[in-house]
Amino acid sequence: MAQPSKDIIEDITTRFILTAPSEQLEYFESLMFLVEQAWWYYEDNLRDGSALRSYNLRDFAELIFKNCPELRKHVGSLEDIMARFKEFKRNVPVMGAILLDGPLEHVLLVRGFKGASCWGFPRGKIMKDESDADCAAREVMEETGYDLEGALHEEDFIELVLEGKRNKLYIVAGLDPKSAQFAPKCKGEIGGYSWYRVADLPSSKEESNQQYLSADGSKIKFYAVWPFMKKLKSWIRKKNKEWDMPGSSQKGARPQAQQQQAQQQQQPQQQQQAQQPPAQLRGYDSNPVFSYSSYSGPLGPLLASAAAHAGGQSGAQTGGQNGSAGGARPPGGAAAAAAAVAAAAPSAAAAPPGEGAKGKPWVDFRLNMGPILACFNDA
Repeated sequence: MAQPSKDIIEDITTRFILTAPSEQLEYFESLMFLVEQAWWYYEDNLRDGSALRSYNLRDFAELIFKNCPELRKHVGSLEDIMARFKEFKRNVPVMGAILLDGPLEHVLLVRGFKGASCWGFPRGKIMKDESDADCAAREVMEETGYDLEGALHEEDFIELVLEGKRNKLYIVAGLDPKSAQFAPKCKGEIGGYSWYRVADLPSSKEESNQQYLSADGSKIKFYAVWPFMKKLKSWIRKKNKEWDMPGSSQKGARPQAQQQQAQQQQQPQQQQQAQQPPAQLRGYDSNPVFSYSSYSGPLGPLLASAAAHAGGQSGAQTGGQNGSAGGARPPGGAAAAAAAVAAAAPSAAAAPPGEGAKGKPWVDFRLNMGPILACFNDA
């Protein structure tokens, strides 16, 4: 990969550093914010699609310092400057938004560019002399391409102090998951978007430590989501009460567009699924997360019950086919439940049947009980 030419470096230095107000050049912390903006510009606009080399922030800063006469004398102190800048950034307030659908049942989360990145709310660090609301709108635009103008109400927000840093997220409702389109304005920062059920997201540190899986079985990690969930759910309950009050002309009545979205989401599940776009588009998903809870207990009786239930249902289905009365259910449900139990704790599944009834082995495992309970409830 080719290094940027001297002309490119001079253009970047002039554009972002040498023409900046003098007060921004007095301290290395503020200077490094300018260098960081220059780095983003280089990676997003100059390097993309070309043969130019990609840099991390530290190496890009060294490139700028070495080629800028005003900064060259500080090259030897770059490591210390970078360390001070990282420490300074940890205390910079963060602004963003919680984007909800009309019925207030789903929330949009974004994932970092790397495949193993966590899912979280769109947000970012505030810039000097920038208002909280302007920062939130800018960050949402940069990360999702969604314009909050006219949708952001400054009185609707959740503000927390996390690890000594102020975090403020504005609550914006009324998006339509089936039609809203998202695309980042900054390259190499956001790798995906997805709508999650508010009820499925972790609301405590303990829940956040549980394992979450996507529909395809891959692990899902969340970043700084759970601290906001209790207040968000409280806001949703309050807003729903306001909307449900008699008199549609009063302030806070449910907007017509959100009423329509709520009615659409009450359609039969089959029809709702038929309206969903392909999964690879990361479109609307009524239940993209499966929450796995922690259980401790003997697996023997549970496996035996599942197996017995599967056998009983098989007999019921056979009798139904021979003309006997009784409601036969689709085959495979109970068997799938037993398989799900076994998959949840493979080390214990190999134990002899009934051994758990004697008090061993008792195994700690994580188990998605929803599909399993459904198999028994519909019997």
